[in-house]
Amino acid sequence: YVQAMQGSNVDVMVAATASVRRLLSKDNKPPVDEVLAGGAGPVLVRLLGHPDQRVVFEAAWCITNIASTEHTSKVVELGAIPALVALLRSPHANVREQVIWCLGNVVGDGPTYRDMLLDTPDCVAALTLNIQAPANVSLLRNATWAMSNFCRGKPKPDPAKLGSVLGVLVGLLRSS
Repeated sequence: YVQAMQGSNVDVMVAATASVRRLLSKDNKPPVDEVLAGGAGPVLVRLLGHPDQRVVFEAAWCITNIASTEHTSKVVELGAIPALVALLRSPHANVREQVIWCLGNVVGDGPTYRDMLLDTPDCVAALTLNIQAPANVSLLRNATWAMSNFCRGKPKPDPAKLGSVLGVLVGLLRSS
């Protein structure tokens, strides 16, 4: 699959990346170690910058599946965070929602990654935009869940970094 994910035929790239995503979507013990050992990790991160949003969506979904396992650290080690944060401003709602889900998993892994993402330029601001002007209810729910993960953990997050986060969450509570 890794070779096909790097080809020049976009339809083949989408199909190959979707096949990896389906492997990583298994309920019982997804083969994350095998997928990463096969070299897919760096390729998936590169695909986040592909011009075709179908490729980006499938790559983001693969990375989300990796982040939802005990391999969350691999997402960070592969350098995916800057590309994921940039995609919070994608014109494609499905890509944004997938990225939000991935970042929510990373933030929820613990205070180290929570604080890293709080310090990542544009992360909170771009996530906030997705809450203030969501493309759909599902995106709003995922963004709210991801945002709430910024408020969790011990030691507690720096309140100065949470100012805008708390304001957005309070606004959600007040809305209907």
